[in-house]
Amino acid sequence: MVSSLPLWLWYVSIQVVSAALLAATGYLVYSQPEAHHQREFVGYVAVQASWLFVATAKFLVGPPELKYALSLLADLLAVGAIAAIGYFATVYTNRSLSLRRPQNALFAGWLVVAVGGVLTQPVFGLQYASVTYHREPVAYLAVTPGPAYLLGSAVAVAVVLVSLVYLTRLFISSTHRPTSSVLLLVAAAVASFLPNLVSTLNIVPVLPGYDYTVFGIVPLTVILGYTVFFRGELDLAPMARAEIVDDIDDVLLGLDDAGRVVDYNAAAGPLLPEDVDTPVGTPLSELLPGLAAQVPLPAAGEDDVSATYTTVVDGRRTHYAVSVSPIVERGTVAGYTVVLRDVTAVERSKRELRRQNDQLEQFASTVAHDLRNPLQVADGAGTLLREQLRAADGPEAAAAADHIDRVTGAVARMDDRLDELQTLRNTPNP
Repeated sequence: MVSSLPLWLWYVSIQVVSAALLAATGYLVYSQPEAHHQREFVGYVAVQASWLFVATAKFLVGPPELKYALSLLADLLAVGAIAAIGYFATVYTNRSLSLRRPQNALFAGWLVVAVGGVLTQPVFGLQYASVTYHREPVAYLAVTPGPAYLLGSAVAVAVVLVSLVYLTRLFISSTHRPTSSVLLLVAAAVASFLPNLVSTLNIVPVLPGYDYTVFGIVPLTVILGYTVFFRGELDLAPMARAEIVDDIDDVLLGLDDAGRVVDYNAAAGPLLPEDVDTPVGTPLSELLPGLAAQVPLPAAGEDDVSATYTTVVDGRRTHYAVSVSPIVERGTVAGYTVVLRDVTAVERSKRELRRQNDQLEQFASTVAHDLRNPLQVADGAGTLLREQLRAADGPEAAAAADHIDRVTGAVARMDDRLDELQTLRNTPNP
């Protein structure tokens, strides 16, 4: 039934292959230091690998007492692995870790109960209702789950489900990603539950009572690693879909903390290059280098960045007023909202106003030039006539001189107004 190979070799081979898959997944994720929350995922893989190593050792060692001790240690590492995946999903999706949130408080309570059940097993027997040492067909421990084990398994399933829901909701928050990744996450959920279900129901006749749970978490880890980090579709800072509204006229882009496009609305479509198949996941500096050069991404605590951006859209020159706002979660930047408002009409009005101002300036210059020479002639002639009248005798001459004074005074005031007009013309616009 098992060919000529000993049964234990089949089990060990499966565990070695699982360990190799975990090691490869962990290394490939570790080799991407810029990936979003890469350290948390690598830490989760390390705990999972430790769990698998202890489970393998439990299967290989001989003395029942040592198998029993390693079984309890494996259960502790199982709790750690479940806690690690819950932590990763929470921080990756930028959700709060506060114990004021009911789900977080329940999660912390489960950790205490689960660890307590394992540590107090020799005293209260809550983790295993019974433990039986079998020598055939191979030496192994068969356990009957106790109340703490059953509670821990149920909560572990809930933690994995919630974690996958967090990631799935992040994924479907964008309408620009294919649905195949959602199917992968569903497959990860099924893969993680089946071995635990098999162990709890004790439906494998070859080694009844053997705990297969560790094998379920391995495909879950590999699928998550591929979907989140290698597929390049979830390795983005979370961006609520409410931030990206398709029915708004302004162009809206959502960026993650590394400046990669997370999401965009319908108005952004004409602005994006036609030769880019999947804008999501592409850095803004590659997608729209001109825009990226105009808008440096602000850090947490800094003010929004405003700039102008001009490009050609649908064959016409289009001007945008750009605003970049950081999305801050717990003091760190989780992403950015980039808003581009079409101000082409405003720019056109500004150009028309500048043209009219230039015409007015030219007119003022011409008027000032054309009037200044006649005024100077009139002023000079008035001055000579006044001196001649002052030199003549008679009341009529004196009265005429007074009239000439008023005329030259008016000419002087006109000359002052021309100076003021010239000064105003030379003053730059704010």
